[in-house]
Order: sequence, then C-alpha cells, then structure tokens
Amino acid sequence: MSFLIFIVCISILIFIHELGHFIAARRAGVTVEVFSLGFGPKLLTRKKGDTIYQLCAIPLGGYIKMAGDSRKECTGKSNEYLSSSCGHRASIVVSGGILNYLLGFICFSVALVFGIPDYSSTVGTLLEGYPAQEAGLLPGDKIVSIDDKKISLWGELITNIQDKNGQSVDIDLIRAGELLELRVSTRLEEIDTVRGKVEISFIGIGPGYLKYGIKDAVVVGAREYLKFTAFYYRALGDMLTGKISLKKSATGLIGIYKITTNAASMGMGPLLNVLAIINLALAIFNLLPFPILDGGHLLLIGIEKIRGKPISIKIEDALNKLGITLLIFLLVFVTINDFVRFGLWDGMVVFFKALIK
Repeated sequence: MSFLIFIVCISILIFIHELGHFIAARRAGVTVEVFSLGFGPKLLTRKKGDTIYQLCAIPLGGYIKMAGDSRKECTGKSNEYLSSSCGHRASIVVSGGILNYLLGFICFSVALVFGIPDYSSTVGTLLEGYPAQEAGLLPGDKIVSIDDKKISLWGELITNIQDKNGQSVDIDLIRAGELLELRVSTRLEEIDTVRGKVEISFIGIGPGYLKYGIKDAVVVGAREYLKFTAFYYRALGDMLTGKISLKKSATGLIGIYKITTNAASMGMGPLLNVLAIINLALAIFNLLPFPILDGGHLLLIGIEKIRGKPISIKIEDALNKLGITLLIFLLVFVTINDFVRFGLWDGMVVFFKALIK
C-alpha cells in the first residue's frame, strides 16, 4: 500500500509538470506529438487529434514531444517549437515548473484545512525539565533569532541548535508583541542513527499544530508557502557555498519514498504537506539555469534573444552532454546517500555476505 501511495504521488507531480508544458505549447500554437506519463514499454496508447497519449511501465518520469523541437527536425513550419518566438518558447519551458509551484500551494492550503505540524519558529510544546522550560520559554513564543542569526522556520531553528555541542544560545523571541532576549543552555543527548550513535544538542521544544478554515487556510497558506520558497533558495545558496553539507540536505527517490510513506501514515494533512514541499522543490530545481533542465533551456532562449540567433549546435550538444553526465553523477550520489542514511546499505552488505557464505 505504501509503494502504491508513493507511485500515485510521484505520478501526480510528473503529470502536472508535463501538463504545464502541454497547455503552454497548445496555447502557443505548437503541435504536441506525444504526451507520455512514464518511460519504457507502453501500457496504454491513445491518439486524439495530433497527439499520442501514452502510459508507460516505469512511472518515474514523463515527457512531451513537440513538433520541430530539435534543429534536425525543424522545417520552419509555424506549428513547430523552434519556429516559435523566444517568448512562446520561454512560456512553454517555464510552465511545467509554474504548475508544480501552484499545485504545491494548493496542496499546502488544503493540508492546513486537515491540520499539519506548525513549521514556523513558534514554540508549541515544552519538555518537562529541559533547558527551554527552565529558561522561561512559553508555548506561543515566536523565536526570531538564535545567536543573532535570523530564524523564521522550524527547520532553521533546529539546525541552529543541534550543532551547538552543549553550549548556551542567545534567543530573541516575540511574546505578546514584545521583543525579549533569553540565554538558554543546550543539553547534549545521544541518539541512534544509521551511522551509529551521535550527540546532538537539544533545548526541549516542539512545534505546534496548525488547522484553519478554508478561507484562512488560503491566506495563511500563501504567506507560509512564500516563506518556504525563500527558505529553499537560501538553503540552495548555502549548499552551493558549502555552508550546508550536500550529504545532509540532498535526497533522491528513496528518501522521497520514505518521507512520503511516513507522512501518509500520519494522515491526509501531513501527506499533502509533503506533496507541497516536493512540488516546490521540483519547481525550484527544474528552473535552475543548468543544462538539460528547463532553466537551462530558458537560459539558452535568453541568450538567443540577446544575440539575435541561437548558439551553435556543437556548443548546445556539448552543454547537453555535460548536463546529462552531471545529473547522472548527482543521481548516483543521492541514491547512495539515501542507502546509507536510511540504513539500507548495511542491509545490502549483510545480504551479500550471506550469499557469499
């Protein structure tokens, strides 16, 4: 059942992404020859108008094939992708990510109606006898900075505490509209991870719970979703500059499977919340100015608009090959990282040792 939930969730994400490209292409007058959900052997095929709609056996991707979407195929007809204006092509390229982003907002707003953990920096619960309670923190306190570093999300709050190695932290918080400053000691505790026992700093706080009516869910959802967007861009910048370890922050399909199925076991609200986050991450990642990704295509369209002509086929092919190679390396890295993070690597070692014996 868990695997089925995962496949359905991934398929929805992919379908919406490709639907965005499809709608934009049709609006631009570009013929879409194939709309495929999945890869590999075809399970279902139907042709309607100029488009072949197909469902394939491997539901981990999708694509649309447009008329004249490569220079070798383009004949100059008005219904071909490369014959369209730079503006039309740009709209086709970005529409997949935009639709994912909008779906993420819808999922997040609906999740707020069902109820989800509060991922803002507002204290929801206090553990008895822990430093936060002893220092005078109260439920409802909104933490705005830790050691002069601004905080707005729960993830930022936890990250800035857990690596303190038992040292005290200076916390700025808002209580009843008043800014307060507290010095809070941290407590080192040993926890079990797939890499063994590690010590992490705690102060003994937990998030609250959010649940709203439909109207308020849309308003709050929009505000918090924008915060998540800013947080992801900051995190991306920190990864690129080495401030955040790629091993700790990046995840692949295995990680997404684990996160999705765990959320599903907690109820509809947490599941929709995770779907919102994945849609947001997919939209941001796919629009990065990187070869092969939609953002890379958008960059080339921008260069073409400035130069008045596209870059040479030789350079474009080289960039595409580089992009594919780097994405394969990234896929291998996050997959191995997921195996280690979730303890699957040790299980494989034990399995193969048993086979050898």
